[in-house]
Amino acid sequence: MFSDYMRAALERAQIEELADSEGYFASIPELSGVWGNATTEQGALDDLREALEGWLVLALQRGVPIPEIGGGRLLFQVA
Repeated sequence: MFSDYMRAALERAQIEELADSEGYFASIPELSGVWGNATTEQGALDDLREALEGWLVLALQRGVPIPEIGGGRLLFQVA
């Protein structure tokens, strides 16, 4: 389920080339504050993947609502 959500979120990633050859910026519109940047498109996506994973883990730990993406949701139960 976690990997399915990650895949769906990353499929929605938007990549933007920064001005003056400063690299690339990648983000997921539904997840404010989850972004990555690097000198290459692939690097920006890799950075975004790490940011997404960290954000999801923290959101699950803190009980923060996780937006639905592509019809998929992560559900959790507080023990």
